[in-house]
Amino acid sequence: MYWRGKNIDLKAFVDADWAGDPQLRKSTNGYILKIGNSSVFWNMKRQTIVALSLVEIEYCALIEGTKEVV
Repeated sequence: MYWRGKNIDLKAFVDADWAGDPQLRKSTNGYILKIGNSSVFWNMKRQTIVALSLVEIEYCALIEGTKEVV
C-alpha cells in the first residue's frame, strides 16, 4: 500500500474458534489490523450463526476481516 509516496505495510490477521461457547455452541472470531508495527484496529465477537464446520466459521471470519480492510 502506498500513501503519499511512502510504502506502508498493512497486515490483517484473522482467527476463529469453532463452537468455543460450550452452552450456546456458538463460534468466536477475531481480527486485528496492523500498519507497520502498530495495531490500528481489532475486534472479537461471538458469531450470530451456528456453524456446521471449522471451514465455514473460518470463512465467515475471513469475510469480516476483509470487510474491515476494505
